[in-house]
Amino acid sequence: TIYPALKRLQKTGLIVSAESNGKSVFQIQKRGTNALIEWLQSPITSEDIQRRMSELILRFAFMDSLISKEIQIIFIQNLILELKSYLQQLEQYYTTAQSMMGQAAQLAFEHGLATYRNDLQWAKRALKTLQV
Repeated sequence: TIYPALKRLQKTGLIVSAESNGKSVFQIQKRGTNALIEWLQSPITSEDIQRRMSELILRFAFMDSLISKEIQIIFIQNLILELKSYLQQLEQYYTTAQSMMGQAAQLAFEHGLATYRNDLQWAKRALKTLQV
């Protein structure tokens, strides 16, 4: 899946490739860097929390060399807010729906809750680390 993505990035002028020792070497262009920075700084949505948590963590990982620490802190603060909000919604739903769920459904839902709680704890630790 990486090569079709690289081809798309080349077609849009975000990267260029050159041959080096029989291998393709890719280099990001200024336009590509600007697009990457824009993506990194895009707002966190509840849909991101629900469907793209891995992408959020990937965005955070790429910030190190491109985004100031202040913006990284804001990103994590927003991540915490969105996680808290969604977790509260899930917990409220579970409280009302738990009695209508089968045992396996309850256990699966509890796994989801535990995952989001873990993500929230990680985000809080990350914020403390960044603020030092």
